[in-house]
Amino acid sequence: MSTFFCSTSLLLWVSCFAAFWISDRERLATLSLLQVLFALPLLAGLYVFVAGQKDDLQIVQLMLVGEILFVIVWLGLAYRLAKVAGRSVSEPRFFPLAQCVLGGVCLILLYYARVWRPTIHVTDVGVAIYPFGPAYFHAIFLLAGILFAAWQLEIFWRTLEPGKRWAYRFIVAGGLVVCGALGWAASYRLTYSRLAADHFYLLSGLLLVAWAFMGYATARYKLLNRKIFISRKIVYSFIAPTVFAVYLIALGVVSLLIKTFGLDLPFVLFWMAIVSGAIAAGLFLLSDRFRRRVMFFISTHFYVNKYEYRDEWLALSALLKGAQTEAEVVNALQKVLVDSLYTSRIVIWTGDGEQGYRVIFAEPPLDELPSGEKPGDGGPTESTRDRRLAPDDPLVLYLADRSCLNLQEKTSDTSMDREQQAVVAEKSSFLSEMGIVLMAPISIGEHLVGLIGLGPEFTGGKYGHDDYDLLMALGSQTAAALVAVRMAEELAEARERRAWDRLSAFVLHDIKNAAT
Repeated sequence: MSTFFCSTSLLLWVSCFAAFWISDRERLATLSLLQVLFALPLLAGLYVFVAGQKDDLQIVQLMLVGEILFVIVWLGLAYRLAKVAGRSVSEPRFFPLAQCVLGGVCLILLYYARVWRPTIHVTDVGVAIYPFGPAYFHAIFLLAGILFAAWQLEIFWRTLEPGKRWAYRFIVAGGLVVCGALGWAASYRLTYSRLAADHFYLLSGLLLVAWAFMGYATARYKLLNRKIFISRKIVYSFIAPTVFAVYLIALGVVSLLIKTFGLDLPFVLFWMAIVSGAIAAGLFLLSDRFRRRVMFFISTHFYVNKYEYRDEWLALSALLKGAQTEAEVVNALQKVLVDSLYTSRIVIWTGDGEQGYRVIFAEPPLDELPSGEKPGDGGPTESTRDRRLAPDDPLVLYLADRSCLNLQEKTSDTSMDREQQAVVAEKSSFLSEMGIVLMAPISIGEHLVGLIGLGPEFTGGKYGHDDYDLLMALGSQTAAALVAVRMAEELAEARERRAWDRLSAFVLHDIKNAAT
């Protein structure tokens, strides 16, 4: 354990040299944030290890030196955050130099802590600290560094623009937890001249809570300058293995704690817990609705956009590549919509401004399907042919020059919203019967060739601009394909008609000659 801690501390110290090649203050703050996110769980784990090996004084001394190294990194984050909020042009060059020098001193102390004579001793109430010894001055340095960091965090929060505070509130909250925990620990050591073993578990828990706050803020509000991007497909593919791995790790930690405290875990209970976790993971893999909810949570909380527009566009392009009929085009559109949207109700109309628009796809079927017809095959059913929309239908007229009709959106007293309210009031029974809360046009230019109707999201969320953008992109691409297919069909019919006319003219000419 001591070798692992020394190795990770070396990596942390080496990362401090990157500040010499970075001049931008925001990138320096990002570097310090990454260092703290790396150091927090490391120090928390060291506290847990020391609590179990409190009689080994060399391990305790390693922990003391590790605290100094963490305080150096923590001071860098607090100082650079204050510089960012204060809009300072750049930080003085002596600051990263001081960090590297102090970090090198800590590494030297880490090496000698494994061989020097301990300056602390074990008592019945804990590890005693010699008055005015190295551990005593260590506590003074720890307290002073934490107070300075808290002061810098207060400056950062006070000078931060009100519009940006919502993104950094968890960072500041986690920072206050760290300052409070380590400040309390340093004050206790100076007051009672000892280190209580029970405090190490508490300190570890508080540091992990702070790490969770800061990690959530970093991932949720993209505080790393958005330079790191992980594909959604990779994240989705790792959901189930990660959940199962976390479950096994938690089970192993519980077993380790039970053995540490001398308790006995029954054999049947242990394997029942393992089997229950395996069953839960299997249900997660088999439940499409639950997996979609997890994907929705990840897409809306950890990504800028709700959808990966490029993937949906490429998927539709690939499906449209071999489409030669209108049914094949609609079938390609419905496959992309089913895979990307978080709703169980999708209805697609196609048609034109002369004959109206008919339902060509409904998922799930609006009513019972006729025997022998499969749901989702892209064809209309007997029960959906009466859901036609006339060319002068209010929904058609409204969506002819609009991007969408959202029944969940709040409307105001403007002329556009009054028109929407009138359309919704007139077609409310039709929309409720169809189970639709959002409609979007399939159009290209001024040509309306179809309509898309969506039911409410099964996640409980509401449709927004991300959904409008996706439907607009897919609708325009599908409209272009439908227009091309229809023009190809009209061209084929025109060629057939021309061939028939030629044949008729040839036959009539021969008949006239024969009659003559």
